[in-house]
Formats: sequence, structure tokens, C-alpha cells
Amino acid sequence: MNIGFIVPDIDNPFFSKILHGISDRAAFYGYNVFMFGSDENIEREHSILKSLSYDMLKGLLIIPVSNEDKNTASYLRTFESKGIPVVLIDRDINNYHFNGVFSEDEQGSYDAVSLLIDEGFKNIGIISGPTTSKPGSNRLKGYKRALKDAEIPIKEDYIVSGDFKLDKSYEAAKKLLEMPDPPKAIFTSNNLSTLGLLQYINDHHLKIGRDVAIIGFDDIDYLNLLNINITVVDRPIYSMGFQAMELLNNSFDKENQ
Repeated sequence: MNIGFIVPDIDNPFFSKILHGISDRAAFYGYNVFMFGSDENIEREHSILKSLSYDMLKGLLIIPVSNEDKNTASYLRTFESKGIPVVLIDRDINNYHFNGVFSEDEQGSYDAVSLLIDEGFKNIGIISGPTTSKPGSNRLKGYKRALKDAEIPIKEDYIVSGDFKLDKSYEAAKKLLEMPDPPKAIFTSNNLSTLGLLQYINDHHLKIGRDVAIIGFDDIDYLNLLNINITVVDRPIYSMGFQAMELLNNSFDKENQ
């Protein structure tokens, strides 16, 4: 009755919300959920997958580090061959066909950047995520497509990776905002990218709206408690976890037929 859940960053509130959805649905069916953190590290992800014995799990949920990693895909295929269904959440693995619950990352970022363009901004930067992940790659594609459709030249200097991490996003914000000609608006590719940018803004006594406009991907609940209002691409994160667990349970039902 045990479900494994592997996440790339246990400190990120986004994944906590997914876990909440998983846990609620798992409790309904009487399953136990065990979470493991890979820390966005492929080798650690492999180590976790290797350490999980086939007789201890009924099913596996995973948010993989990379969409290009054949070794992780091979481990997951082995689990399925042993009768342990696998469901991916948020991130896919290219050229492999696992069940999964995903969001429209490219369209979401396209809509966000288009909104900035509609507000009159042309110099728009991005704190991007790792392009080896489906969300990171697709959100960058959406950013570029929005600029292209608006016939705004893409400035490669305005594209700086924060790797979906707070500290690296802080450094990305520093690089963008200390340019001789800094962007007037910045799209942040996930919640920690937004927090890294906000930390830089606060440390350097800048003001949102006056010095730089922001639009982000994924909401951050406690910012509303601090009366910091930022437009974001919001997703039903809890529901993603809930539906992933439901999809996994459906796989059990099919195996028992």
C-alpha cells in the first residue's frame, strides 16, 4: 500500500502543494505516501530509484530532473515491467510514453509575456529555468514566441537562467538589472525565480512598477499576506497532485482486471 513520490526540490512550496493533493487522494484509497528529494540532481535521482525495492511499492509518482535522461527512463520502465505503475507530474521525459499530468507551460508563458507587451513593454527579460526540463524549455519557448509574434527582437542578453532556484535567480536578477540598458519588465519562470528577483529588488531598494515590472509563473501564497501583489500564471497545483494519484490508482484497477 506504499506510494513513492520523487520530487526535485523538497523546499519548494510548489511541490508541497502537489504532495498535498497526492496525499489527500492517497488517504482516500488507504495508501501511504513516501517522499524522496532529488535536489535537481540526476545522480541523486538515479540513486533513489536504484535504492527502491520492487516489493515495497505499489506505484511511483515522479517529477523527473531532466526530460532527456535515458537512465531514469530505463529505471521507470523496469518498475513498470515489475507491475509497479509510474505517473509523471509536471515534467515529461522525451521519446518515452509514461502516463502523466502536465500543464500548458509554453502557452502560459506566451500569455504572460503577451500581457506585458499589451501594456506597452518591449524590453522584456526572462529569468529562465533549466532547458533540460519540460517546464524550463517550454516556458522559454513561450517567451520567445510572444516576442516574435509581436515583432520585437529577441535580445539574448535578456535571457538569463535561474535554474528554478532562489539563489541562482537572485544572481540572474542582478545580471539583468545591472546591465547598462536593463529590461523594463521581467518574466520569472517559476515561484523561486520570482522570489530571487524580489529579494534582489528589496536588497537594492528598487520598486516594482517604478523600476521594473514583473509577471511570474505560479502563485506564491504568502506574498498576498505581505500585500505584495504580482500578476502570475496560476495553475491548479493541488489538483495536479490529486489527479496524478487518481491516474495511478486507475492503473492499479486496470492491472487487476
